[in-house]
Amino acid sequence: MLFQHNNVGLFQFISRHFLSKPHFFSTISSSPRLNKTSCIQYLKSCESMTHLKQIQTQIFRVGLHQNHDTLNKLMVFCTDPYLGNLHYAEKIFSYIQNPSLFIYNVLIKAFAKKGSFRKAISVFGQLRKHGLWPDNFTYPYVFKAIGCL
Repeated sequence: MLFQHNNVGLFQFISRHFLSKPHFFSTISSSPRLNKTSCIQYLKSCESMTHLKQIQTQIFRVGLHQNHDTLNKLMVFCTDPYLGNLHYAEKIFSYIQNPSLFIYNVLIKAFAKKGSFRKAISVFGQLRKHGLWPDNFTYPYVFKAIGCL
């Protein structure tokens, strides 16, 4: 089951795993004008989980760790079956305070495609519990998960 955590837990998670490691994107931390647009550009050009974790560190450092635009791009990369890491996406999801419908859909789709049907249905349940309404992107993967159980 996925759980919600507070920002203190998120900071501890990030600092323990990423802040102490050398940064491939050393120019990011020295950039005086790092903003949402530049963070999203870095995420779009990301090519590995190592790079993603370094970008995520910078996103946290500039205070964009709960911004829906950056979270959307972060989750899309993490759920990519070739470059991402679904377990890592699940961890990030557990720290998001108010996930958008898009983020729920991305995670449901990733679980259904991977064959983790119970997790896909569990995320759907959380979506409804948080008062969001499924859309035409949600249902095909939920139906697939139900049909494959």
